[in-house]
Amino acid sequence: MTSIIKVDEIQNKAGTSAFDIRSNGIVNNKVPCGFSVGLVNATDQTGIVTNTFTKTEYVKTNVDHAFDTHNGWSDTNHTYTVPANCGGYWLLNVWAEFDRASETNVITITRGTTVTNNNSQHYVRGVHVSNPQNASNPTPNIQFFVSLNDGQAIHSQVYHTYGSNATLLAPDAGDDYLRSGMQGWRLF
Repeated sequence: MTSIIKVDEIQNKAGTSAFDIRSNGIVNNKVPCGFSVGLVNATDQTGIVTNTFTKTEYVKTNVDHAFDTHNGWSDTNHTYTVPANCGGYWLLNVWAEFDRASETNVITITRGTTVTNNNSQHYVRGVHVSNPQNASNPTPNIQFFVSLNDGQAIHSQVYHTYGSNATLLAPDAGDDYLRSGMQGWRLF
């Protein structure tokens, strides 16, 4: 026997709408949880020291395509803290465009708020390895599924082996894209 429930909306007992079901069958989450941050237009992050992990200075203010549905991002400490009732499985994406190639360019998604080279604190690392003579503007990137709890903090870090300071590139003034950034969406 087949059972069919015909509804257009799912609410909790108090009447708060969680989902609606459109006429084409697509389920729409009424309260999505996510963020998108990057470098301020025309403001590169300079002074990325060689052979040293450095926190990316992504912000949500004055950045094209930036948003933060539940105010979890801190422009002050460049960290996302999972808001109350937003814990669950997340899809995270982070990338950083360097101004020059080195033999190794790394980006991480890291637990907590402080910079660390402790591998046990990195959820994941993305590495771009190249011949510095043949590459320009390498962009290591990561997409990663992770379970995050309410109140848990994450940030991204970069690392390179160029030999002198490197720079993370922001969009030029008037450009409409993120050259370096971090995004996350709670999936369920």
